[in-house]
Amino acid sequence: MSRPALLLRQSFKRNYLQHALALSDWLRRHPLASASICATSQRLSITLGERTVRFEPQFVRELGGGEQGGVDFVGTLAGNVSGFVGWLPEGHGHVNWPLAHDKQAFKGFAARHGLPVPAWGTTAAADAQGAVLVKSFRSTLGRGQRGPFLLQPGQPAPSLAPGEYLERFVCPGQLLKAWFWGERLVVAELSPMPSLQGDGKRSLQELIAAALACAPDNSPLPEPIVNLLALQGLAPERVLPVGVSAWVDYRYLSPLNPAMAEDCDRREVLRGSAIEATLLRAAALALAELQPRRPPPAGGAAGESNTAAAAPPPPRLHAGWRGGWPWPALVAGSQLQPATPSGVL
Repeated sequence: MSRPALLLRQSFKRNYLQHALALSDWLRRHPLASASICATSQRLSITLGERTVRFEPQFVRELGGGEQGGVDFVGTLAGNVSGFVGWLPEGHGHVNWPLAHDKQAFKGFAARHGLPVPAWGTTAAADAQGAVLVKSFRSTLGRGQRGPFLLQPGQPAPSLAPGEYLERFVCPGQLLKAWFWGERLVVAELSPMPSLQGDGKRSLQELIAAALACAPDNSPLPEPIVNLLALQGLAPERVLPVGVSAWVDYRYLSPLNPAMAEDCDRREVLRGSAIEATLLRAAALALAELQPRRPPPAGGAAGESNTAAAAPPPPRLHAGWRGGWPWPALVAGSQLQPATPSGVL
C-alpha cells in the first residue's frame, strides 16, 4: 500500500490531513473561491465573490487519565490537544449543553419523548441476565467504557464507580452516527459492526493485529475486544475455520470500524426509512429543548414553566430483564445465525 493510502487510512475524524483534503477538493471544484488558514490559530477563511465566511477550529483536549481519561472540545491549539475534528462557522463553536454531555439527562429527555434508547440502570435485579456495558454518565468518544459483561442469575453484576451505569449491549447491530445542520440531516454514517473472517491458519490475535497494522502479533489486545471475543466463547488464540467470522469490536472510534478510514455516509440509503424518521424527530425535539428559555410573563401563566423538572431517580434493570445473549459466536459466513433475543426488557 502506498504511503498516501496508508496515511488516509488513519482515523480521519481526527486526522487534519483528511479535513485539508476535503477543503482542497472543494476549492478545486470552485476555482473562483480562495481560502486561507491562520498558522497560529488554525482559523479558516473562505472567500467566494464578495462573500467571506470564517470558521473556527475544533480540537480534542485531553483532561488526563490516558485513553480512559476525560476529554473536551476546545477552539485553541495547545500542547494538550490530541486531535483535530474540523471547523465550525465562526460564533457557532464550543457551545456546551448539559443534554449533549450528560447521558442521564439525555436518557431522561429520550424517555419523555418516547425515543428509543437501550435499557439501562445503576443497579441490576438478581435475576437480570444478558450482555451489558459499563459506561460513564459524563464521557465521550468511548472513554471510560468497559465490557461487554454477561449478567447471569445468581452472579454479581460488574462493580460500578461513582458516575457509572449499566447499559444493555445491543449486538449484533450496525454503527450509526448522524450530523445535523439545524433540523436538516446532512450526513448519516452507517457501518457494520466490525468482524473478521477466519482463514483456517491464523489466530484471531494475528488477524486483528494484521487488520490494525500497527502492533506485533503478540501485543495484548484492547480489553473491549477481548471481552467481546469472550462473550462469543472465543479466545484471542482461537483459529477460525475458513469463511467463518466473529465480531471483533463495537466501538465507533475503533480503528476496525470502516467509518474510521473511509466514507460511510448512507444518507441517501436511509431516505424515507424509519431510521431517518426517528433521527429527524430526535433532532427537532432536541433543538426545541436546547432553545434559550424565555422568561415567563409577569405574574406567570397557567401551564407554563421555565424551570426543568427534577430528574427521576436512576432506574434498575428489573427482575426478569433478559438481553438475549449469548447468541451464536460464529456469524457471517457460517450456518449459524444470531437468535432473536428472548424475553423483553
